[in-house]
Amino acid sequence: MISVIIPAYNNETFLAETLRSLQAQTLSSWEAIVVDDGSDDGTHALAQTFAAEDSRITAYTQANSGASAARNFGLTRSNPTFPFVHFLDSDDVIEPDALQNLVTLLESHPDAAGSCGGYRDIDEDGNFLPFALPYESFAKRRSVVGSRLEWVASGAPVTFEQITFHDYLATGATLLRRCAIEKAGCWDESYSYAEDWDLWWRILLIAGNLIATEQFVMRYRQHPRNSSKNRNIARNDIRRFRRTRMTYPGLTAEERRVARLSYFYACLVRMQYAGSYLGRGRVLPALTEVARTVTGLARFCRDVSPLCPRKEALA
Repeated sequence: MISVIIPAYNNETFLAETLRSLQAQTLSSWEAIVVDDGSDDGTHALAQTFAAEDSRITAYTQANSGASAARNFGLTRSNPTFPFVHFLDSDDVIEPDALQNLVTLLESHPDAAGSCGGYRDIDEDGNFLPFALPYESFAKRRSVVGSRLEWVASGAPVTFEQITFHDYLATGATLLRRCAIEKAGCWDESYSYAEDWDLWWRILLIAGNLIATEQFVMRYRQHPRNSSKNRNIARNDIRRFRRTRMTYPGLTAEERRVARLSYFYACLVRMQYAGSYLGRGRVLPALTEVARTVTGLARFCRDVSPLCPRKEALA
């Protein structure tokens, strides 16, 4: 029923725990495709060991090409008759009832492109961590409504307007219909950081909303080897994503307006982070956020000015 695609690169340390969390699922009708992305440790050998012991798991290897390429490769090796696809990173852990809950939720909403749930950050040892951002989390979503940035009701579906402002989703906490991926297209391999954000955005634009549950379904592991730790790549990919979304082919005038306004608010909202730091007596981080706000707004003006007259930039 569910094809679980697991890209893996030098994650021998965590892969076993990830696969065991999959084997512990209350829903047993799944297949797992582990794609080793040219690791130089024992990742592939470990995946092969699990595959030899569990017929639902298959292990492949490819030359190092990035996580998106590994996910696309795994998707081509998955069973095309399975209606649901779940992308799970090789260092994350899903809760025992995660797949059952996500499938049940999605089956009860036949028009939805997918379903998603909450997640909690953990460290290398599995200890829970606080959210990195005080305001932007799955439980605290915001959306462009008219010309304003507003809070989203608890448990509301994830929409195009929300995801254009901020990436609230975790890969391993999201279940997608295979037909939605076929409509929106696979992973964009040119991204190193914002590839999941790009996929959610296209699915919400083209295939439909995601039904959400506030229940925690995944533990997202933070550790020094995370690909997201390269801040320069992250900033460049995020800016490229926001810039290209404003000119994405086929957007309506309203969707382009939402993309521009979301970009603007994403820059401006850092002043709220600055105020939060100041309230806790942390002056240096507050000043850093102020500087990022100024830099972000300057980039926004450079990116949006060639696209529309000044008076229409945020109209």
